[in-house]
Amino acid sequence: MNQAIPVFVINLARREDRLERVSHHLEERGVAFTRVDACDATKVDEAVLDGVITPAGPLGALGLGDRSCTVSHTYAWEAFLQTGARFGLMLEDDVFLSGDVANALRSDDWIPSHVDVIKLEKFGSGSSKVLLGDAEIKVPGTERALHRMYSRHVGGGAYILSRRAA
Repeated sequence: MNQAIPVFVINLARREDRLERVSHHLEERGVAFTRVDACDATKVDEAVLDGVITPAGPLGALGLGDRSCTVSHTYAWEAFLQTGARFGLMLEDDVFLSGDVANALRSDDWIPSHVDVIKLEKFGSGSSKVLLGDAEIKVPGTERALHRMYSRHVGGGAYILSRRAA
């Protein structure tokens, strides 16, 4: 498991089943990771949430679960900043990754210096449309390429984040 890009999996302590599934999934792909204890909406003090995210966003009211999830991502960013890496891969514990993901993590040399976030996920039934520009960079050892995204695509299940962005 030779990785230049460290991986951080966000997981609720009470969801050992999800940790077990994602651990097995990543092991099959040759990916090492660090578990990040998620902010639990059933136990969190709202002051913790208020310090990171307001109760309402541009799409309307946000529940405790959504706000706690956002706080959990900041915990992963903090863990990443404790490393010396230039980029880190943030994962929620319910993701499924392609079999070639380890190839993309071996080096960060393929990531252009102006890029701070690389969204890796797609969710839903496929009915949503995403507006992408032309392929800019091929991701080594994969069938993937980087494209600039021109449309909104919510969700944070899997993304690479730069140190600068964190």
